[in-house]
Amino acid sequence: MAHQTFLEKFAQRIDRIDKTEIFSYAVALSRDKGFLENILNSLDDGIIVLDEKRHVQFINPAARELAGIAGAEQVAGRAIERYLRDRQFSDFVCANELEGGQTVGREFEIGFPRKMFVGVSLLPLRDEAAKACGTAVIVRDMTEKRRIEGRMVQTEKIGALSVLAAGLAHEIGNPLNSLHIHVQLIEREFAKLKTGRKKLADLIKVVSDEIRRIDDIARHFLQAIRPLRPKFEEEDVNEVLESTLKVIMPEVTRASIALEKRYDKRMPRTLLDRSQLKQAFLNIIKNAAQAMPKGGSLLIETSAHGDAVTVRIADTGQGIAPENIARIFDPYFTTRANGVGLGLMMTHRIVKEHGGDIEVKSRPGKGTTFTITLPVRTLVPKMLPKGAETAPQTENGTL
Repeated sequence: MAHQTFLEKFAQRIDRIDKTEIFSYAVALSRDKGFLENILNSLDDGIIVLDEKRHVQFINPAARELAGIAGAEQVAGRAIERYLRDRQFSDFVCANELEGGQTVGREFEIGFPRKMFVGVSLLPLRDEAAKACGTAVIVRDMTEKRRIEGRMVQTEKIGALSVLAAGLAHEIGNPLNSLHIHVQLIEREFAKLKTGRKKLADLIKVVSDEIRRIDDIARHFLQAIRPLRPKFEEEDVNEVLESTLKVIMPEVTRASIALEKRYDKRMPRTLLDRSQLKQAFLNIIKNAAQAMPKGGSLLIETSAHGDAVTVRIADTGQGIAPENIARIFDPYFTTRANGVGLGLMMTHRIVKEHGGDIEVKSRPGKGTTFTITLPVRTLVPKMLPKGAETAPQTENGTL
């Protein structure tokens, strides 16, 4: 005899059960169902319960948000395929036939309703007779987790390079000094020659240029790995950008690049290291100019919102290949033949030391946009007892 469910047993006994008892059962079931729904609705993870035909039986608010479903839209009883607009996500949920009580999981990068990483798990559901009756879909937003992991990896890379910095200073710095001295001695002897001067001059120039190039690489490396501590002062981000453009403008003009500036005049002054932030802007704008060798457009836009300021630098250049986006802040990663690969790494470090964030979006052949967000912090004097030393304070604490 097949195992009977609670409802089957209840149906067989309904004629013998008192109406008051039936009402008590109904109230208890309703209360238990409401309690369970309240728990599921309060979860941050998305929960979708599907029947064996992949029709929605239950969906909590978190799942609606992750799937981009309007709050008032009626979903129950409809096929889940209608609401999963990302093809890989939809295929994973709808094509899996779960057997043997297995649970399957996978992570996706989806673009709707916004670009994010999600972890999706499928759990088979069974009734009291152990018969498959549907699937529970659990969806978790993994975007912040991925971002934190990325930052940890970046910190570990910089930490590993820091260990090499001292050795590099000795192993490269001392030989470079020796080479430089010997080149100077060669130049003095060269001045005494009467024949073959042109050929020797060319050779000496090549050696001198290469020494300077190695020296530049070593200095940039050491500057990136062992940066100076930021010296925070109240500055206007718009003014820092203007100062940066004065340096790079000749290069922008030579490349026939049309510059458009959209500065928010309401920008508050904020604590920052003018020199370091100028270097960060310079690295991005220089890269933009080099990505547009035949001309293009460069937009520099600032905006203030709440307790943060944003700088957006957008070009119409060659763009960055999707597989390289995650690597552009890595040390020594470059796609240019004569590039060192430290500029964007330094930019990333400077922004992070200012407590900010940097985001890059790019489409090959269409251009690249860097968005830098910095917190607004100002010096706030605090009243101290007479004779006590004062320390500069920010609205977020002491500097």
